Amino acid sequence: MAVTSVPVTNIPPVVTSIRREEEKIKPPSSFKLKKAFAETAQSYDVSKPKSAGEQIVQVQAREAFGSEEVVAALDVYIRSHALETTVAIALKTHTPVVQGEDIVLEVDNKLQYEKVEAIKSSIQNALMKHLNNGHLSLALRFFDDTKGKEERRLITSQDKLEYFIKENPIVAEMKKMFGLEFE
Repeated sequence: MAVTSVPVTNIPPVVTSIRREEEKIKPPSSFKLKKAFAETAQSYDVSKPKSAGEQIVQVQAREAFGSEEVVAALDVYIRSHALETTVAIALKTHTPVVQGEDIVLEVDNKLQYEKVEAIKSSIQNALMKHLNNGHLSLALRFFDDTKGKEERRLITSQDKLEYFIKENPIVAEMKKMFGLEFE
């Protein structure tokens, strides 16, 4: 097998990485964008626009209210706003705790807490308007379902037998008659 050589004629010259003087002076494009954004922010109002439905309500009255009125106001809020299902369930599940002008909404989990927290000010404004009380405060907390529950324990066969004996004393006589005992 013979090796033939092919002449190489079109080899590009070696390019060195020498920058031209004008490339050093020219700023990168990102600086132009930053400068343009800074100029725009100075000349325009870049605050978050308020939607037509969300107006901050200034209520000066201080009418008293109870949990029934708060529940009714929350129902009106849920119907008038297109809320996510998670938020609607969080607002409907538990009766709000009302202590004077403080309202505490109870939620079941972290997801509900975060979603309700995101619209908390909107809910508070709607409650102020509906309840005609500009001094109410709204807070969130997790629902504690361990209140009022006894500590659970296992029910043994002996416990069942004692219960049946209390309900019907003839069961005790039958136990003696047949000589029944638990192992």
